[in-house]
Amino acid sequence: KKLTGGKGTYLARAVILASGAAPRPIGCKNEEQYVGRGISFCATCDAAFFRDLEVYVAGGGNAAVTEALYLTGFARSVTLIYPGERLTAPKVLQEQAARNPRLHFLPGSVVEEAGGPGHDVLDRLVVKNVQTGALTEILADPKDGFFGLFGFLGFQPGTRLFEGQLDMEGGYLVTDADMRTSLPGVF
Repeated sequence: KKLTGGKGTYLARAVILASGAAPRPIGCKNEEQYVGRGISFCATCDAAFFRDLEVYVAGGGNAAVTEALYLTGFARSVTLIYPGERLTAPKVLQEQAARNPRLHFLPGSVVEEAGGPGHDVLDRLVVKNVQTGALTEILADPKDGFFGLFGFLGFQPGTRLFEGQLDMEGGYLVTDADMRTSLPGVF
């Protein structure tokens, strides 16, 4: 195999691809400006920054509910924002979430916009009702000055580089039981 990179050409008998995946963006206006300034995609990494504050979680699946439950150990309150009428997480997680007094639910909704003063910290969200289109503004408690928004909407595989070169399904590389791709010598 011959690979050409920014610093030269490399020859190998086999190639192992480890392109990973990245969290799927929330998709709201101004999202990029607030990543690291109130928007996060890792509860275990960033939960402590929001101790005793209000936190919102975009998503209603397994990861979103699991992470929201984890965040209740730090935040004053956690609100799940999800587009469906029901959570899609497994029933046992839904039951656990329903019993948690710090966990609240905003079904049938998506985060439309993130905002704050001078793009320094997140203190405002605009949430859209997916059925009616109605917009609701959520403001941080003035005594706190900001809140957190965590996105748990799944992952995007880092495979775009291989489009048209290797077989893919839904953006993921297709492999056999031995991790062989459609190109011999590429795993």
